[in-house]
Amino acid sequence: MALTKISGDVIQSGIDINIGIVTASQIDGNINGNVNSTGVSTFSTLQVGASVNISSGVVTATSFVGNITGNVTGNATGLSGTPNITVGTIGATSLNASGVVTATTFSGNLTGNVTGNATGLSGTPNIAVGAITASSAIITGNVSVAGTVTYEDTTNVDSIGVVTARSGLQVTGGSVGVLTSNPRATVQVGTSVSQSVFITSTGLVGLGSTAPRVSLDVSQETDAIALPQGTTAQRPSGNSPYIRYNTTNSALEFYNGTDWVEIISDYFPSGSVILG
Repeated sequence: MALTKISGDVIQSGIDINIGIVTASQIDGNINGNVNSTGVSTFSTLQVGASVNISSGVVTATSFVGNITGNVTGNATGLSGTPNITVGTIGATSLNASGVVTATTFSGNLTGNVTGNATGLSGTPNIAVGAITASSAIITGNVSVAGTVTYEDTTNVDSIGVVTARSGLQVTGGSVGVLTSNPRATVQVGTSVSQSVFITSTGLVGLGSTAPRVSLDVSQETDAIALPQGTTAQRPSGNSPYIRYNTTNSALEFYNGTDWVEIISDYFPSGSVILG
């Protein structure tokens, strides 16, 4: 044992004690070996083994076992079990979680299943999901749907632009109004009664008539019916009854199923008609 200097209860640096126990209220210098302290021990640097170093409040080690309280800097690898980790900011190129990741806010891209409420989204994020359930949606841009939009509880569809139905339009109930919000037949095209075409549920068509009585009812109109016209060579073929104006003969004619018959009115200026 070599003692170079002892002053009171203080053992100062420069003392080499190879064996035994040293008891003092204060030790200055480096200590190699085991230290038992009943109070508070203050070290500028504490080296434990070859891998643990404590300096200025920072603990450096190749691995940790047990609970850690306080700030941790550096990389944490090889974590196992179910540790609870509370951090201020996580910076990573990727984060793989097999369980649930809970946070008050997320910044960046999310890949995988997300449950809960997403609020405060800003910018122009692209979100790809399987199904969307919402009480309401406000969309200021365009909506593109590659599949089918089905919603049977819709009571009104209000469009300020053009509605295009590429595979047809089916109306299974109610009425259809074009240029009117209060159709007076199964289908009404037009505004006022005198300027509208009406189609009933049985297929009767009325011009100016809301309740047509025959296939084509123009009885409520006061002008005229414009008939098709053409030359004799332009007569249609077939065996159905036809009526037309023949420009070659300057006469009305009809087809009775066998022959074309003129409706002669040339000899009666008063307008009387002879069929023959």
